[in-house]
Amino acid sequence: MERGVLIVDDSKAVREMVRDVLAREGLFGNFYEAGNGEEAIEALKSGSCIDLVLMDLIMPKVDGIKLISWIRGTNSCRDLPILVLSVEGRGEMKAKGLNLGASDYVVKPFDEGELVARIKLLLKRKDVQDDLKRKNVELVKINEELKKLAVTDELTQLFNRSYFLEQLSTEMNRSVRYKVPMTLLMVDLDNFKKVNDTFGHLAGDEVLKDVAAILPQCVRESDVVGRYGGEEFVICLVHTDKDAAMVPAERVRSSVADKVYAFSEGTFRTTASIGVVYFGGDPTVGRDELIKRADAALYRAKADGKNRIVVYE
Repeated sequence: MERGVLIVDDSKAVREMVRDVLAREGLFGNFYEAGNGEEAIEALKSGSCIDLVLMDLIMPKVDGIKLISWIRGTNSCRDLPILVLSVEGRGEMKAKGLNLGASDYVVKPFDEGELVARIKLLLKRKDVQDDLKRKNVELVKINEELKKLAVTDELTQLFNRSYFLEQLSTEMNRSVRYKVPMTLLMVDLDNFKKVNDTFGHLAGDEVLKDVAAILPQCVRESDVVGRYGGEEFVICLVHTDKDAAMVPAERVRSSVADKVYAFSEGTFRTTASIGVVYFGGDPTVGRDELIKRADAALYRAKADGKNRIVVYE
C-alpha cells in the first residue's frame, strides 16, 4: 500500500510547494491537504491511509498546537509522525510543539534536502514502530494460544484435569466465603470399553469428542466443564444447590443417551452414569473429599444399573 501524507497549511502555495518536493522524491503515493486544523481533523477521521502529518503552527480556526494535542489524544492517530513546518522559529514555540508531541520541527523557508532527510528519518522510525506493534500483536496471540494449550484437554478441547481442579478450588473458596451453593457432577460413560474393543480407539475418540461438545450445551456458560480422565468428565455447577443441579444433570444424562453413533462396523449407543455431590460452603470439606464423595455417588450409579443419577447423601 502506498504511503499517504497530510499537508496542513493555510497557504495553498506552501501546500503545493511541499507536495511538489515530496512527489519528486517519490516518498508518498497519496497526498491529502487541509487549510487549517479543523479540516485536518476531518481528514484524519475519514480513515484515509495517512503515514505522516506535515503541518504549520499558525492557522485559523484550529491552530497547530491544538491539532497536535488532538492527534496525540486520539487512539487511531496518536502514533502518527508529526513534522511541524512553520515560520515561527522561536525556541519556546519549538519547545512547546515538541513537548506536546511533535516528532520534528523545520523552520520556513525550508531547505528541500533537509526536509526530505527529516521525513525519511521519521518514516523509517515509523516502519520500525509498526513492525514492533505487529510483533507484539503476534506475541500476544502466541501467548494466548499457549495459555489455552496449558489448560485444555487436547482431544476434547474441554478444560484439562489440572485446570478444572484449580477452578473447583476457586469455586469452593468462593462458596465458603460468601455462603453460596455449588454442586459437582462426575459423569462417566457406560460400557465405553466396548466402543474401543468393537469399533477401535479412533471411534472411541470420536465418541469422547462428541460427548465433550454435548456437555457445555447442557449447562450455563458460567459453569465449569472438564475432562477428568479417560471417559470421565466433571462439571462444576456454580451457585447451584442440590435440587437445582438435577435439571442440568438429567439434561446431560438424556442428551448422551439419545445420541446414536454410526460406524462402518455398525451403530452404537452409550449412556452416562452421574454422581452428584452438593457443597454448601463447609470449610471442613476439602477438594479431595468433595471429589471422593462425587466418585462414591458415581460408583453407586454404576452399581445400581448405570444410565442414572445418584446424589451423595
